[in-house]
Amino acid sequence: AESDELGQMKVVDLKPNGRTLPVTNENKYEYIQLMSEHKMTNSVRQQIDAFLKGLHEIVPPELLSLFDDKELELLISGLPDI
Repeated sequence: AESDELGQMKVVDLKPNGRTLPVTNENKYEYIQLMSEHKMTNSVRQQIDAFLKGLHEIVPPELLSLFDDKELELLISGLPDI
């Protein structure tokens, strides 16, 4: 996968020696899974870590772990107005 790091394009292997492997009909679902994981987590790891550091300064992680994702969203955002 290509990743933009501070304005420079960088090739990142999604798996060991991945850049040498062709995407075929047999491995396309694995490729999609790995690419999705890269785009949604690995490529923004620094931003996620900075966000979590700031959040944990306000709310300790042990308190956040009491809630699932839906409950936390409701606590942060409240009920939507329609």
